[in-house]
Amino acid sequence: MSDTSNSLSIRYSLFVKMATNKIVKYGVEKDALRLKAEGKTNAQISRILSDKCKKHITQMSVGRFFQAEHEALTEEVNRTMQKNEELQVKKAETHLDAISQLTFINGETLNILRSAKQSHDFKTALKAIERVEKQLELQARLLGEISEQPQTIIFSVQKAEVNV
Repeated sequence: MSDTSNSLSIRYSLFVKMATNKIVKYGVEKDALRLKAEGKTNAQISRILSDKCKKHITQMSVGRFFQAEHEALTEEVNRTMQKNEELQVKKAETHLDAISQLTFINGETLNILRSAKQSHDFKTALKAIERVEKQLELQARLLGEISEQPQTIIFSVQKAEVNV
């Protein structure tokens, strides 16, 4: 293919993409989508929309309309998936950040506990132990090691007969 014909082909492709589809131009997009959902063929849709608009809409125009709709939908799905992945990464980073902060706080609390024990300040030592317990519980909840679901305990009581 020569440079001239290649250039014309590219310009024609751009023109086709830039041209307003007749279905859009005549405002019958919803009708086209409804007809497709009803299982109509492109030829049937072309005839029905042409009759409605009193303008000629070709099968090719119908095909290009649905191709553009498909591409737009695919692009939207890809964008949504990308956003979802970004949110998952952000959530994981936040989760890891919370764990690292808890780990740091645990270390500081353990330092306070050691210091309180060395200075025989047992009241502060007990408070530090309580704090570590709460932090460990929070960390376990964040890691999913503790279920937030209420637990049901079932007791089975049986009447015993006593023979005297």
